[in-house]
Amino acid sequence: MQTALDTELFSSKCEVVEIPLHGQCVYLIHKNGHSSLKNLQKRMNLSVYSNDEISALDYVDVYIRNPRARYVSGVNTYLQLLQLDHPELDFSTAFWFAKRYKFLNSHYLPQFHWVFNLSRYLRPDTKLRFRNFQDL
Repeated sequence: MQTALDTELFSSKCEVVEIPLHGQCVYLIHKNGHSSLKNLQKRMNLSVYSNDEISALDYVDVYIRNPRARYVSGVNTYLQLLQLDHPELDFSTAFWFAKRYKFLNSHYLPQFHWVFNLSRYLRPDTKLRFRNFQDL
């Protein structure tokens, strides 16, 4: 565990989906194709490496999205899900917290933190291949 917030920010599973047709092993990050890749994985029965299994990989592909676009999309998702789960909460206050504290939810958590989370399971010689989100 890196911080006291890890259980809030990250799922208990760190996941990488293998896409053999493209020669990629893609790390799943919220708002960076996570849902689409999970759907593809289920539809095509692709391999998923979780937590300690990730150390078997020689490389991991990390799609990086424009930080501003990802933040806006992530805050919107966070607020929508928060309203569904807790309709009693005031929208304006929740939005204020999202703007003020830019790291409190996995949907808009900076991508660096996601990579840091992944690093817990990588071997020292594992290569990270950073890719443009638009190429996903």
